[in-house]
Amino acid sequence: MNIKVGDLVSYRVTSRKAGYVAIFDATPDGKLKQLFPNAKSIQSPLGQSRPEAARVEAGKALLVPNYRNQASGFDVRVLEP
Repeated sequence: MNIKVGDLVSYRVTSRKAGYVAIFDATPDGKLKQLFPNAKSIQSPLGQSRPEAARVEAGKALLVPNYRNQASGFDVRVLEP
């Protein structure tokens, strides 16, 4: 698979045990910003909270963000260093 600058990408998370996923971005000044879950990614189209959106089931892949879900809450785009 070839990935180019400007492409949208997803994290593919798998686990042997069920659990919850959190993804952070480290900024150049060393601060951490939580990308996932975020308020939009765990919200249903009707505005209800869905914490299970951050849950990974044992042996099943979770795509973050899942671009098929318009409520994913963020994009991950490849940028130049």
